[in-house]
Amino acid sequence: MPNFASAIQKAIDNVASINGFGQDVTLRTITASSYNATTGVISESNSDLVVKAVFEDVNMREVNELIQAEDKKITI
Repeated sequence: MPNFASAIQKAIDNVASINGFGQDVTLRTITASSYNATTGVISESNSDLVVKAVFEDVNMREVNELIQAEDKKITI
């Protein structure tokens, strides 16, 4: 019997496969790759991944000192 997390992931994968559902967004991971002791510079490496995302308005119950009414939520 599949667990809840795998069932949710399967549902997300099925919805994400529907053409026109969601928008493409790029997730970028920046990692430090090396440190140059002579110059004091840390070189960085970028890794990009394009995924589908759905944007929605925040609920008024979620508004607080960190979340404003004009903010958007994103589900990836």
